[in-house]
Amino acid sequence: MPGFHGDPALPLALIAQAIPKLSRHDLEALTERLIDRLDTIDGDTDLEEETDWCEARDDGCGPHVSRGRVVWGSEHDEEGF
Repeated sequence: MPGFHGDPALPLALIAQAIPKLSRHDLEALTERLIDRLDTIDGDTDLEEETDWCEARDDGCGPHVSRGRVVWGSEHDEEGF
């Protein structure tokens, strides 16, 4: 089965079967590699700028009025968060 750029790769089913047999240490290492691969594909979301919706530049920390009551967070936060 071809992988990235035609390189041979293990079938996903085989990888999935191996996961329960891995130690915690090996799972952590695999997870880091998978995250690194995703970041290579579409960028590291931890490093991308986020929109800050309030003048204080501290979203999630200030009160605002929503539906007639004072709530904490950005007024752009979803209800219940």
